[in-house]
Order: sequence, then structure tokens, then C-alpha cells
Amino acid sequence: MRLKEWQLAFESYLLDEAATAQPLLGASLIGGPTLDVGTGLAIYHNAYQARLLEVLRNDFPVIWYWMGDEAFDSLATAYLRQYPSAHYSLRWLGKGFEGFIREHLVPEHSAPLAEMA
Repeated sequence: MRLKEWQLAFESYLLDEAATAQPLLGASLIGGPTLDVGTGLAIYHNAYQARLLEVLRNDFPVIWYWMGDEAFDSLATAYLRQYPSAHYSLRWLGKGFEGFIREHLVPEHSAPLAEMA
């Protein structure tokens, strides 16, 4: 597997909701005595998703506070599925969050949240 193919396969794995690695990606990695390849990939997948949620929490702390952990994480996860990061910098991750709130939530809830976003 060439480097570019490996990078694309790894990116696909990180962005996959089900966290299913392509067979070639898994075969290109070596596990250790205490950590097999599947577990290592799962840890990396979960850490990546957690980091993206952390960025959105930090960018929209009032919305996070208002909604609470569970509701905010659910909304943010739905946003990330629909609008995955397309820039190398996480600075732009939440640029479409306001519009997503307006289209995803009922107007009674979306209006004040979108205004805060």
C-alpha cells in the first residue's frame, strides 16, 4: 500500500461512524504484545472523535452549558457526521454549526441557540 493510499484509508477509518477499518489498513499495521491492531485503531478513532467534540465544546461553551453534556454531544456528533472537518485546522470546525442548529432543531429551540452560535 502506498503512503497516499494508506493516508486515505486511515482518514476513511477515522471518519467512519462504525469505525470499520479496510482490510488493507489493518494488515499494514503491527500490534504489540499488550495491544492488538484492532484495539489500537479503536482507541485512535475514539480519541479523534473526542477531540472534535472538545473543540466544539470550547468554541460554543454557552450552548454546551445550556444544553448539557448529553444533548450537546448528540447535537455536535450529528453535526460532525453531516459536516466533517474539511480543513487541516480545527479553527474552522464549527463554521456551519449555527446553520446546522437552525435546520436540525425545532424553531422554538433552534432560534436562541443559533443566535448564540
